[in-house]
Amino acid sequence: MENALAEFANFISGAPQTIIAIILGVILLFFGYKAKRIAIAIIGFVVGWSIAAHFAPSLVADPFWQFVLKLAAGAILGVSAISLERLAVFVIVGFAFWSAAYDALAIADPMAHLGISVAIGVVAGVISVWLLKPMFIFASSIKGAQMISTMALTAFNIPTQPWALILLVALAAVGIIFQWKDCKHVE
Repeated sequence: MENALAEFANFISGAPQTIIAIILGVILLFFGYKAKRIAIAIIGFVVGWSIAAHFAPSLVADPFWQFVLKLAAGAILGVSAISLERLAVFVIVGFAFWSAAYDALAIADPMAHLGISVAIGVVAGVISVWLLKPMFIFASSIKGAQMISTMALTAFNIPTQPWALILLVALAAVGIIFQWKDCKHVE
């Protein structure tokens, strides 16, 4: 029984996870603002999953239970994010900008790398509270572009620098332009 569960966990953490991440990335990239509540839930889920993915290996050794822990953390944060929309937008936009900056920037000093990325995220989060629509469009496009570019570069074993930044900026620009034109009359 445990062998079957381990095989299932390995299957889930392989190609289907990449495909799901790319699909969610496309939704965020092109329809993030139009589907704001869904986008908030998706990004909340991704944030919860990411946080749990960082801590799960130190909490649980079995890959199946690591998957369950990541899934539960994602679901809890996704549902919570919908209930607290303004706070969620601050956190989501801040996280989207922070994680994209962290992945895209290549700064040799780890503390400077982290500090600059966090500063970018906090500034973007604060601005998002006042300029909800444009910042949400930017953040959902950037997060969608980051998910797609990360999965694509990983799937094809392409070195991340400088391609991560180039692909991220190109995809984000396309998503921002598309969403801005598509959501012109949506409030």
